[in-house]
Amino acid sequence: MSTIDEAQVRAILSAYAPGRELIRIDQADDGIVNRVFFLTTTGDDLVLRVVEDRSSDWKIQKEAALSAHLRTIGIPAAVVRVSDVSRKWVPVAFSLAERLPGEPRSRVFAALSTA
Repeated sequence: MSTIDEAQVRAILSAYAPGRELIRIDQADDGIVNRVFFLTTTGDDLVLRVVEDRSSDWKIQKEAALSAHLRTIGIPAAVVRVSDVSRKWVPVAFSLAERLPGEPRSRVFAALSTA
């Protein structure tokens, strides 16, 4: 796992999702700009998104606002439980969100026809 290690993921879970134990970490294969990890825990499954470049910290904050807005207009969107650009827990900005059921975006997009 690049940019963030398992101990750091466990520290994030301990701080922001207490009571959940990490079972597995899978890196998403469709993160183009940011690294995205699927976290299987003893509670809800979560999505951890990390941004290394400080000039892109706004992306983490935008994600939380956009998800909240989409839910207010009736579009299913994950609840972002925390977004942190302080780099207090890990050396990257990150967001931790619930993982919605369904297929990853990369699989859905690959199946779409261009015709």
